[in-house]
Amino acid sequence: MNKIKTVAIIITMLFLCTNAYADAPSADEILKKVAATYKSMKTYKVKGDRHEFYNEKNKIPFTILFKEPNMYLISWSRKRMPPEKNKDYVSWSDGTQPYLYFSFVKVLNKMPSDEITLKQCSKTEGPTKMVPLLLSIFKGNEDPFAWLKDLKVEKSEKTGGEDCYVISGTSELTKREVMWVSKTSYLIRKYYWEFDRLKVIMHSTTFSNEVKKRMIEEYEKGILHDLFPEVEEYTEITSPELSKDDFNYAVPENATRSDWPVNY
Repeated sequence: MNKIKTVAIIITMLFLCTNAYADAPSADEILKKVAATYKSMKTYKVKGDRHEFYNEKNKIPFTILFKEPNMYLISWSRKRMPPEKNKDYVSWSDGTQPYLYFSFVKVLNKMPSDEITLKQCSKTEGPTKMVPLLLSIFKGNEDPFAWLKDLKVEKSEKTGGEDCYVISGTSELTKREVMWVSKTSYLIRKYYWEFDRLKVIMHSTTFSNEVKKRMIEEYEKGILHDLFPEVEEYTEITSPELSKDDFNYAVPENATRSDWPVNY
């Protein structure tokens, strides 16, 4: 009798697990809800930080203000010791002209496009993932996650006090990317990415073919190492009322003004 009960319990558990798995949404279904959620917000405000996955001590705090379709104000700070060596950055656009300001050297750069501005944000360790995604969604892209391949839901996990879907994939330049998506709000709470050094070299428009060849040889010999995986975490997410005036920054009068090179 005990054996029969045990078998019955195992069969029941397998049935429940199978049904639960079948009812679980796919990565594509979840990301469609994510895009719809951000689109419905119209505005987005968040505090967060960026850091290496294996080193949380050197966090780079940032704030993002965003209003559809293309207004943003982003600030971040690379902390140094002593504090007077901190490197603070601000990037913004009122929808007509993007700027990038280096406060530690008081240089205001008039940028040629949002894309180049956000690329420089990433290069200076500013927020990398969220603003390009918002631009894509708010400009009407029907598939803002199209650049991610091999998407799958890995598991469920709690982060920032919320139960999240953990979704992984790859892209043209990365070995692996992972998103933690809230099961209740469908907002992204954390984003992990690991660049593929060879992919980055091959897709670079900065290096000549000769330089690329030398870098690939150095990588294969172990001289040039893999890039460290990084993480962005997003907290205090709100959708406040914002006007065009919120997307301007008061630059000191003695700041040096320059035009950023288009092909840089």
